[in-house]
Formats: sequence, C-alpha cells, structure tokens
Amino acid sequence: MGTLKWFHNKMIFMMASDKTKSSVKQQIEENLKRVYDEALQEDVPDELSDMIKRFQAEKARIDKAKSNE
Repeated sequence: MGTLKWFHNKMIFMMASDKTKSSVKQQIEENLKRVYDEALQEDVPDELSDMIKRFQAEKARIDKAKSNE
C-alpha cells in the first residue's frame, strides 16, 4: 500500500465519529472479557499441574534442608 493511500485511510479512521470509536472499543472490551472468562473455565493442563507439584516438593525439600542447618 502506498504512503498516500495509507495516510488517506488513517485520516478516514481518525475522522470516524466518537460513537463508532466507542462502539468498537466496547466490542473489543467485550471480546477480551469473553476470552478471559473462557480461559478461566479451562482446566490446568496436566503437564503444568505436575510441574507445579514438583516445584512445590523441591521447595519443601530445600526449606527442610535449610531448617536442619
């Protein structure tokens, strides 16, 4: 896309009404919230859960070793 065409498109976008910008912003916010809410409903993958358990066990081992010093 040529520079002049890009500038023209940019100016048209900037001149869009506040209502349109507000509507687009609202749609983006709603979509982000929906995706975030869906992600919260997903189960933690087994690999991640196993890794967290290993880290917790290793931390407990290190803490115990430090307390025995």
